[in-house]
Amino acid sequence: MNKALLLAGVAACLFAANANAAEVKQYVSGKLNYSIMDNGMKDTDADGSTEKANTDDNVLGGSFAYGVKADAVRTELELNLHQKAEKKHAATGEDDGSWKSSLENNSIMLNAYYDIETGTKFTPYVGAGVGLARLKAKIKQDDGSVSKSGTNFAWQVGAGVAYAVTDDLSVDLGYRYTDSGDVTKKGVSEDGAWKTKFDSSAHEILLGARYSF
Repeated sequence: MNKALLLAGVAACLFAANANAAEVKQYVSGKLNYSIMDNGMKDTDADGSTEKANTDDNVLGGSFAYGVKADAVRTELELNLHQKAEKKHAATGEDDGSWKSSLENNSIMLNAYYDIETGTKFTPYVGAGVGLARLKAKIKQDDGSVSKSGTNFAWQVGAGVAYAVTDDLSVDLGYRYTDSGDVTKKGVSEDGAWKTKFDSSAHEILLGARYSF
């Protein structure tokens, strides 16, 4: 079954379940993301030898979501967009020149949150989500470049706190950990087959606002 259709079906079921509960409200939200990207690269040569490179980067991003809140439970469909993570690498041998790696990571996630009512304007919450991440890795050298794209299963967990500015508007500060899977580029050289694998995860700080209606 197509991954996107499966995600859409799960989202429809969760939204329908929430719609049948009491005190249902819809909402839209937008957040700014500061992502500490943990992007590892592993290069496997034709002789089986491996070399690892640190391709971490800190990037900004944004997320937009539509959701339904029923009592203490929120479910939402969220679109995440990030800047491209990039890193320059020094030469590793006499015949090697410097090179540059980059990784794009955007996703669509289905999230569920549980709001912990405190009787104040502050509402802590915990949440988790699953979805699809679109990764595009690229390595650029003096003699050319190679790239590879892929769509992966992704998951995330997090927590935060919302502050009610009004009955319908709240501001939100949160943290989450996201795992977006990996993407692998394979090829054949004069020496034989080789492959380069990028994996992507992130620690994210999020600041945003939510409007209920």
